Amino acid sequence: MRKTMIGVLSVVILTGISTAGYFGYQYHQKNQATELKPLQGNAKGKINKRTYTIPKKDQQSAHFVASGKLEKVGDYSISAAGSKAQLDAINNQLNVSLQNNQIQYRVTEVKQMQNEPRTKEAIEMAQMALNSRDIDGPYTTLIISYDITNQSNETIRTDGVKQVGFQAKQAVNTLSGLDNDVKLSAAQIDAGKTVSTFVIALVPEKSTQSLHTIKVQFDQVQKVSDASEIAPVSNSLTVQFK
Repeated sequence: MRKTMIGVLSVVILTGISTAGYFGYQYHQKNQATELKPLQGNAKGKINKRTYTIPKKDQQSAHFVASGKLEKVGDYSISAAGSKAQLDAINNQLNVSLQNNQIQYRVTEVKQMQNEPRTKEAIEMAQMALNSRDIDGPYTTLIISYDITNQSNETIRTDGVKQVGFQAKQAVNTLSGLDNDVKLSAAQIDAGKTVSTFVIALVPEKSTQSLHTIKVQFDQVQKVSDASEIAPVSNSLTVQFK
């Protein structure tokens, strides 16, 4: 359950998405590691004090979104902890696919977010959500949306993305800088079905000025019936956007 809450935390802190509906999901324990990442372990017993007061100039801004998703470039939200998340760019005309055995992946959208933690608590929560001490001020994230199609005759499960690579051989992975959709790890994908999901990636500072290409590597896929591997860790899928 703690891992589930961390996943919810990352959605709230990094994307500005409303938490309505997220708290009902339970973590699927079968074949899952129960260990938390080092920084995420510090979340135990932490309570969001919710002490930040949103300034009137933000509340009156035409770009301020009090609740719900950010849909237009320039729109932003501010969390109760004082973290501003602004939609800086959206690329929703993507159709890049990768076949890995009987599993197909298709990247459909990449959103670029500019994040501004205005309080110490906001910084700490962002560090825990992405398990990275590199966050000590403004930072950039990508929300990568993609579909998984199960072309096998088995019911499967997967954690999603294993690594996202950037230029200059920089990369983030599930140990630090990457956070998969919590709903995916709790889900099963039936034979012949397609699931839409996303991953949040922290962009290394050196890559923020040349952010036009990423390489997405997907994690292994297992059969639900016996936990055997049906698809290994994939090759990298190159995704180009403006």
